[in-house]
Amino acid sequence: MVYFSSDVNPVLQAADAVLELHRTEANSIRLVPLREFFLGYRRIAMTDDEILVSVHIPLPSSSNKTFLRSYKQARRRDDDIGIVSAGLQVEVEPVDSIDKQQWRIVSARFSFGGMGPTTIFAKNTQQELIGQLWTKKTINKACELALKEMPLDELTPGGQPEYRYLNKIP
Repeated sequence: MVYFSSDVNPVLQAADAVLELHRTEANSIRLVPLREFFLGYRRIAMTDDEILVSVHIPLPSSSNKTFLRSYKQARRRDDDIGIVSAGLQVEVEPVDSIDKQQWRIVSARFSFGGMGPTTIFAKNTQQELIGQLWTKKTINKACELALKEMPLDELTPGGQPEYRYLNKIP
């Protein structure tokens, strides 16, 4: 199995991006969520007579705080193909407390490139975090859950599984 890695796909997928495809002959428009676009290695949900016209990234609609971050692990810092890349989006809401400094996770989308034949979500990890307080302990738990959800061994295509894992936050 060949693994496909893209540095931007995980970020767009975590942002819940939607692709706008136009058909040249039928003069029709089709909207496809990016999470449904990549079907397998070198297979996409697009016909031969369609072209990609736009990428729509929705803005957060609630008054909660939303954070979107990208990460890339590569052999060199600049101009190198990523061994693994990630797009991480977390929405948090304030917890009613005396100091108003605590936040609860409302939603999470963690998307990874280089961990499979297509960009993938850490679905179980995302689900486990909903309702948890946003703390270093919770972030460490997320890292542990993601490691269990996406195991790689030394025979992983492309090698170097040790570079694909996020380091725990001290």
